[in-house]
Amino acid sequence: MRRRTALPATATTALLAAALLLPATTAAADTAPSPAPGTSVPAADPAPQLTSVDALQTDHGYVLRATASGDVDHVTFVLQQNYPTGDWGPKIDITVSQPAADGSWQTTGPLHLPHGYYAISAIAYAADGTPSLEGALGGDPVPITLLPVFHDTVFGQAPLSYDNQVETVTGYLTTYDPDSGDTGTPWTGPLTIQASAGNTNTPTTPNRATTQTIATDGSWSIAFQPNPNTGSTMAVSVAALLPFVVCPECSPESIPGPSTTVAAAVNTPTRIVLDHTGATLTAGTKTTVSGTLEYQNTSGWHPVPGGFVFLGGDGTWSSTQAETDTNGRFSFTMTVPDTSTSWPIYTSATSVSLYLAAAQASETVTSMPDQPVLQLSGASIDANSNLTIHQSVTSTTGIPGGNVQLQQSSDGRTGWATITTLPATTATHTVHVSNPHGYWRLYTPTAPGYAQAVSGTVHTFRYQTRITGGPTTTNVRPGTWVHFTGTLAQQGYGPWTAYANQTVQLWFRPAGSTRSYLAGTAHTNTAGAFALWARPTTSGTWTLSYQTTSVWNTNASTTATIHVS
Repeated sequence: MRRRTALPATATTALLAAALLLPATTAAADTAPSPAPGTSVPAADPAPQLTSVDALQTDHGYVLRATASGDVDHVTFVLQQNYPTGDWGPKIDITVSQPAADGSWQTTGPLHLPHGYYAISAIAYAADGTPSLEGALGGDPVPITLLPVFHDTVFGQAPLSYDNQVETVTGYLTTYDPDSGDTGTPWTGPLTIQASAGNTNTPTTPNRATTQTIATDGSWSIAFQPNPNTGSTMAVSVAALLPFVVCPECSPESIPGPSTTVAAAVNTPTRIVLDHTGATLTAGTKTTVSGTLEYQNTSGWHPVPGGFVFLGGDGTWSSTQAETDTNGRFSFTMTVPDTSTSWPIYTSATSVSLYLAAAQASETVTSMPDQPVLQLSGASIDANSNLTIHQSVTSTTGIPGGNVQLQQSSDGRTGWATITTLPATTATHTVHVSNPHGYWRLYTPTAPGYAQAVSGTVHTFRYQTRITGGPTTTNVRPGTWVHFTGTLAQQGYGPWTAYANQTVQLWFRPAGSTRSYLAGTAHTNTAGAFALWARPTTSGTWTLSYQTTSVWNTNASTTATIHVS
């Protein structure tokens, strides 16, 4: 399909603009004859070069625009519909035969395209038909279709606060006609209107609200309760979401609408009123910590229902917590520790309301320290340096934080370092370790109410194996031979040494794939060195891998990405 059009005299504002230059298809040309001796060749006009491709949304409809340099006779825009057909439609050519006053090449008048989303490119041609490189409009397909337009959007301007948390947004939607630019018709198609306020990074945030209810006159309304930011104001905006406009699995197309800023009263004073602030109690017995959470407004102090109060810990949801009832009351049932301690009781903005300030109180108790008993046994190590151990943990009142530390040392005496934490239970665990011939123990540090605890030491032995090396280059043309070289070495208690007479495999995983393919094998020489060749035809990940057949060694690998273009 091909159409020709003249160009307008003035440029329009761009909605979308980007260009990716691609080779255009051309027919083979005859070889030009050489000039006769003593004669000169006249200078040829410069070849056409496309410099940009734009799709412009104007008040008189969509306009296609391109800029080019050199000997340009005409420019042809190539459009191909992708949605709603679900597949690429036929290509549509629109040829512009005259440049505009500013030198650009633009369509004029309605495009009269079937409504949809289009991939757009352009080619500039010389008078003899020589084409430029093709310029493609980057990003998603362009929506040359009916689009929603926001009108008369009104945001609620009353300051948001703990006592007034609802923001209301109203307005009207009309329809943008891609052929005429008209926006006077109310929107009647399927659509979701989304209102956003403050921080919307969390997928489940209350700072977004939507509606699909749009009246016949295009009017709509949204009321929601956004969480405020830490400042005294909050940005509020709306957007129209066209469902599944490019593909069923894609995110909705978002058409941005108006925005504003509303006042927000944050850091409203709060307090925790405890029933008692201290007691002398027997170690190991139960005690109740209780009180009331309140906030203050201009009329005095009032209970805070539905807020979370924490006791101890770091204020995360893993800490001991209690939810206040309709009267702001909360309580904790706690086990008295073995040493005297002070329990912090507190709230945070996220545990109650972002409009309220945090509050804190404390209660003091007395006890004796508990001595945990840690045992470690049954250690084994596999070829992938995965350590399996069995642990036993015994404690009268539990372990601080509910975890024990697994520590590693190279000689079993010095340099102990924590490599992971494990639940403080009797169980068998498998963890990956960096030293297959190391020493391990369980450890818990001194903490209020608890003494330091250390288990006995366990030991395993496998030679640690490593591969160094890789491809000589990581950027090649398709089918180019690439040389892979490297060295296989092993280490026990001493230095690294060459690992001779072993098989090294080369695996390839194409970009975007989850499957790997064996591309070759090599054997190490007495120095542990090896070499392989491969001919990449597409970009992907190449892995040099050693898989041990001995119970005394570990596997090893190294990976590189080769780009083929």
